[in-house]
Order: sequence, then structure tokens, then C-alpha cells
Amino acid sequence: MLSAEQQKIVASEDSRRLVNDILRKLGRRGDEDLRQEAMYYLCKCIVRFDPSRGTKWTTYAYKNIMMYVKLTRKRQMQKQAHSIDFTSFADNAEDLVVSRPRPKVNLEFLNQCNAEERDILRLRYLGYKVHEIGTMYGCSRQYVSQRLKEIREKLLKNS
Repeated sequence: MLSAEQQKIVASEDSRRLVNDILRKLGRRGDEDLRQEAMYYLCKCIVRFDPSRGTKWTTYAYKNIMMYVKLTRKRQMQKQAHSIDFTSFADNAEDLVVSRPRPKVNLEFLNQCNAEERDILRLRYLGYKVHEIGTMYGCSRQYVSQRLKEIREKLLKNS
């Protein structure tokens, strides 16, 4: 249970602005579910906050909420990665062609790519960012970037 003073701090415009700024900085501005979770976590933070340690409330809350939002987003990405069945489209390059107004995909080139390269290309084609693909595969952003660079070089060599 929060005291009246704690409730006043959590309900203040500064606390809401703090959460909104963190979500905006992390590119999650429109995610209302995440905003509500962050506000709930803010309530947990105010209970643990100890002003006698010399830290300002906003500094303490900012660091804790930032960490919480990042971890929550990471868990969401990992959960999403486990729900994607990569084996269903890895064998056939024609599965990469989706019915959206996008640049045409050269199927001959895709058939020369291995399954991992096709998976990465498909995810990029669907709009996933490099770091999101890395999270899905459980590898680093640099690894995915290197694979994309190799694919580009292969494409230029075949053109």
C-alpha cells in the first residue's frame, strides 16, 4: 500500500512525463500496455525508494523504469522469436514473396542463398530491424549485419 505522499508523487505530472520520456526514447511511445506496466513498476519503485541515500527521486525512478522497460521489451522479443516457426519457410525461396507492394525479389538469387540467409532476408523484408533479428536468433547485431553484408556482396557479384 502506498502512503498519501507516495501516491501524490506517483500521480504527479513529473512521474507520468518521466515514463512517457523513457517510452519515447526507446521508440515505444504508442505502446499503452507497456506504459501501464511502467506506471505499475513506478509504484513498486516508490516503495523501495530511500531518500536518505542521497539520490533524487527522478534519477532513481528514471534508471529503474528504463531498465524495466528494456527488460520487458527484450522478453517480448524473445517470446515473439519462439513463436515464429523458421522451418516452415526456410526450404523454399518462393515463400519470401509476400503479396505487398514491395520490390520484386529475384527468386534465382534467393535459391542460391542458404536457409539462414533466406530467413534473415525474409525478416528484413517484413520490416524487422537488425537488432530484433539478432534477438530472435539469439545472436549479436554484428553477426546479423555481417550476414546481410555477405548477402549484398553475393547479390552484387551475381548481377
